[in-house]
Amino acid sequence: MCATTFSTSASPRPDVALAYKGARATDATGEPIDVGHTMIALYVLVKLKGRWWTLARQNTLVPE
Repeated sequence: MCATTFSTSASPRPDVALAYKGARATDATGEPIDVGHTMIALYVLVKLKGRWWTLARQNTLVPE
């Protein structure tokens, strides 16, 4: 299981959340890779039977 910290989130209703965060490419050891861009990841999450699930994700490249 992994934990993610989101930059911003919004909740249009109690069982739906929209969240986004910045992301960078890394190598297998976690060191950043200089690829000339970063990403903004947008997530749509829904809560079903007491558990949050990722319904959709969109990555957008952002030039550095």
